Amino acid sequence: MKNAILILALLSFSIVSFSQKTGSVNSIKQLTDSIEVIMKQENITGLMLGITTKDSVIFSGGFGYSDLDAKRRVDEKTLFRMGSITKMFVSLGIMKLVSEGKLKLDDELKKIAPEVPFQNKWESTNPVRIVHLLEHTTCFDDIKLNRMYSLDAKENTGIDMMLVHKNSMICRWKPGERFAYSNPNYAILGYIIEKLSGTPYSQYLTENILTPLGMMNSNFNLRSKFPQKDVKEYIVKNGKTIRVKSVTLLSGPQGALWSSAEDMVRFLQLFLRKGSPLFTANTIAEIETAHSSLAARSGQKNGYSLGNDNTFFGYSKLPFRGHGGLTGTCFSSCKYNRELGIGFVLASNSNNNNYRVEDLIVSYFEKTLPATHMPIESIHEKAVERS
Repeated sequence: MKNAILILALLSFSIVSFSQKTGSVNSIKQLTDSIEVIMKQENITGLMLGITTKDSVIFSGGFGYSDLDAKRRVDEKTLFRMGSITKMFVSLGIMKLVSEGKLKLDDELKKIAPEVPFQNKWESTNPVRIVHLLEHTTCFDDIKLNRMYSLDAKENTGIDMMLVHKNSMICRWKPGERFAYSNPNYAILGYIIEKLSGTPYSQYLTENILTPLGMMNSNFNLRSKFPQKDVKEYIVKNGKTIRVKSVTLLSGPQGALWSSAEDMVRFLQLFLRKGSPLFTANTIAEIETAHSSLAARSGQKNGYSLGNDNTFFGYSKLPFRGHGGLTGTCFSSCKYNRELGIGFVLASNSNNNNYRVEDLIVSYFEKTLPATHMPIESIHEKAVERS
């Protein structure tokens, strides 16, 4: 009990101390000032931030440095590694193929791409399907650490970007039973985009998503190729900021996107508007709905869906959809909530998870909302019976 009281006291002190240092946040200027306080406290070298409604950009810019040696500051055009936010783009690419009649979510992987060397001892009764790849319900193992990054400049393309993960493509449970995050799922999806479209996945996503949305500086490079735009990467050790080499990502579809605040707010507006001539409202609704897991089949539709997650921040009153990411030392987050009419994107370049910044942003936009609770969803008992 004494330990519990001590923890509560320390937590209360931390909250009061943070409140005193950041002050009352009642405007965007005060919000950005408070973010700079957090950056100083947590030794964040550089941070990009975009905040938007469906129609207008509230803030697009950055703080701190993208390159300490050159004293180059972060601005709205600085390119950060967006990590697994890339999966939102891959999902949209797959849904475009679906809309064109080239693919169905329930298609079996072995029929679409029999050359994928996965192992599933339940394949005759519970085959791996495209929707399982999108929702991480294949039950594959996650990426092996020695198949994540390389320090050389060799880039895997085509079928190799998928085959690099063949040792992870083993179903540990029946596909469609449970969610288990697995980056190799999206390496396979990127390969499927290439196979069905006849173009590299990066070119397909650029031509069908980035360019139509006006995301003219974003790209799917496996390593830094634009030294005047790309952030340098840092870690903080013993209070000292140290630059580290920008690694080469071994498989692009799981996390190769480089993007800026200026570009990412355009991407957020696609979801806040719930569709556009590019992707219909029905497509966006499909992307935001969980389909394949045991939980989804029992009536729980708000979990991880088609490259799109459901998140609460700290003591937030409403769930935000979107995705987070990490590549190299860049942590990133791309989140939106239509009820609030707000979306935000942020990324840092010094191995910091940015949770305090996210909580501050969400708290600022939710402060006028009354206390609320997630609705209770009924469960279909038949769906959760043991098979």
